[in-house]
Amino acid sequence: MFKKINEKVQDLVNKIIAFFQSDFFKNLLNSTRSFFTAKFELIDQDDRLIDPLKDEIDRPINKANTLYFFIIAVVVSFAIWGSIAKIDRSVMANGQVTPNSKIQMITSIITGKLEKIHVEEGSYVNEGDPLFSIDALETIAERDKTENLYYATLAKIGRLKAESGIDKELFFDLEVRENRPDYVEIETQIYNLNKAELEITERQLSMSEDLYSQGAESEMSLLMSKQQLLKRKNQILLELSEAEEILSNAKAVLPGHRLRAEQAVIKSPVKGTLTNVNIFTIGQLVESGSLLGEVVPDEEDLIIEARVLPEDSAFVQKDMKAFIAVTSYDQSIYGRMQGKVEKISANTRTDQNTGEIFYTATLSANFKEFSEKVGGRIQPGMVIQASIVGDKRTVLGYIFSPVTKLQSRAFREK
Repeated sequence: MFKKINEKVQDLVNKIIAFFQSDFFKNLLNSTRSFFTAKFELIDQDDRLIDPLKDEIDRPINKANTLYFFIIAVVVSFAIWGSIAKIDRSVMANGQVTPNSKIQMITSIITGKLEKIHVEEGSYVNEGDPLFSIDALETIAERDKTENLYYATLAKIGRLKAESGIDKELFFDLEVRENRPDYVEIETQIYNLNKAELEITERQLSMSEDLYSQGAESEMSLLMSKQQLLKRKNQILLELSEAEEILSNAKAVLPGHRLRAEQAVIKSPVKGTLTNVNIFTIGQLVESGSLLGEVVPDEEDLIIEARVLPEDSAFVQKDMKAFIAVTSYDQSIYGRMQGKVEKISANTRTDQNTGEIFYTATLSANFKEFSEKVGGRIQPGMVIQASIVGDKRTVLGYIFSPVTKLQSRAFREK
C-alpha cells in the first residue's frame, strides 16, 4: 500500500517538475518578472523623490523576487492540493413527479342509473373504498337467478349420484352445504322418498320371481316388474346427465353475473385522490364502459422521471444517491429530498416539442417525509431538479475538464 502511495507521490512530483521546466512556464515567469519589475521601478522612482534612503533599503529586484517566489509557492501548493483533494461528480437532471402505477381510470361495466356518489372530487380514498353506486336491479336479479339454479342443480346431482349407485351413500358438495343448506335438506327428503319407493319396487320384483318359480304368476307379469325397475334406473341416469349439463352452463355464466352485480358498487382500485369526476346527478343513466372519474395514486406510489443528457448518461448508474428539489417549494427554506436512482432507460427518447434527446432516469424519494416538512402533498406533475451524485474526481480534473474537452475537438476539419 505504502509503495503505491510513494509511486503516486513520485509521479506527481515528476509532473510538477516537468511543468516548471516547460517553455510555457518559463515564458510565464519571464513575463511576470518583467511586469512586476517595471511596476516596482516606477514606484521606487517616485519614492526616491521623497525619501532618498528608500533606494538603499528597498530595491525593486528584491521585491520582484519575493513576489515571484511567493507566486511559485502558491501555485505549487495549489497544484499539490488540487491533485489530491477530490469532489463529487454531480449530474444535473430536470424532471417531474409521476405515478409509479399509472392513473387509474374508473369505469362502469354495467348499465344503470346513478344511485349514489360516496365521495367528493378531490377526496383521498383508500383501496376498496366505494366511489359510486349504480342501480342495477336487473343485474342483481339475474345473478340471484343463476346462483339459485347453480346450487339447486349441484344439490340434485349429489342425490342422483347416490340413487344411481355411483356414490355408495348420499353426499353433497361442500359449496352447496355452506351456501344453500336448504337445498341440501330438500334433496335429502327427495332421496329418502325415492329410496323407499325403489325398495318397494325391488321387493315387488322379488315376490314376482318367487311366484313365477312356483307357477303362480305369468312370465309377462315378471317381465313387466323387471322393466319397471330398469326404467326407473335409466331415468335416474338421464336426469343426472341433464343436471350435469345445466350445472356446467350455470357455472360458466355465474362469474360474469356476480362481477356485474358487484360492480353496482364501484370501488377504488388503489390509494389516492379522486379527480376528473364526470358524473354528478343522481338518477343519471350510466352506460357500460363510460368513464366516471380517475384516481391518482398515493405518494407511496410516486416516482420521479428525470431527463439525463446523453453526454452525462455514462456517469449515472443504479443506486446512486440523488438530492431532489421540488420547484414548487423554496429550496432555501424547505431544503431538498434525498433519493436514489432506481434505473436508467436503455435507449434515448426525443421530446417531440423541443427535439431534445435524453435518457430517462427513474428516481425514488421519501415523499411522505418531505410532505410533512412543507405541510402539503406532493402531486404528480410537479417539476423537480435533481443532482445525481456520481464518482469522485480531483479538483484539478474538474478545473481542466473544459480545456480537455476543447483540446479533444481542436484542430479538426469537418
